[in-house]
Amino acid sequence: MKNAPDKNLLRDHYKRVLNTLPEDRRVQAAQLALQSLTALTTPFEYILSFSPILSEIDLSTLNAFLADQGKLVLPRVNGADLDLYLVDDILNQTKPSSWGVLEPDPKLCQSFDKNDAELALVPALAFDSHNHRLGRGKGIYDRFLKQFQCKNTYGIGYQEQFSQRCIPVDQWDVQLAGVFLF
Repeated sequence: MKNAPDKNLLRDHYKRVLNTLPEDRRVQAAQLALQSLTALTTPFEYILSFSPILSEIDLSTLNAFLADQGKLVLPRVNGADLDLYLVDDILNQTKPSSWGVLEPDPKLCQSFDKNDAELALVPALAFDSHNHRLGRGKGIYDRFLKQFQCKNTYGIGYQEQFSQRCIPVDQWDVQLAGVFLF
């Protein structure tokens, strides 16, 4: 893990960046994301999205739109893995995790095979020009993406999450198809 110190410094930096974004900037980005991502998701039958952890971009309006169309797939952390569920009623089929993230309730949602997702919207702390992402350090998304057959994986975040310098890459890191920053 030769890159760990560099990654940890970058994590600390981007956590501060995210935590200091003004509310009006967050709202603006969420609205821009809704407009752009609604068009992106239209041709796909099933879309893996995410609920924000801490100060990540809020996709709740987009997620509600996708749920109404029967297209929303959300992850649930299960130890070191992600389990996927089809969610068609966010209010009644999700509940906050110990981190405060809305996750699907497995008793109320249909389990979903990761190989059936056609588009994945992926969070991170930072992204670079090579479509690399800097996660929170637990490797949950990287392990998931290694086994994920969907080629349409896009990082989603704020413009302030763009790293001018290349993010250090380890052998387990997975390059995304692209990045959308709002």
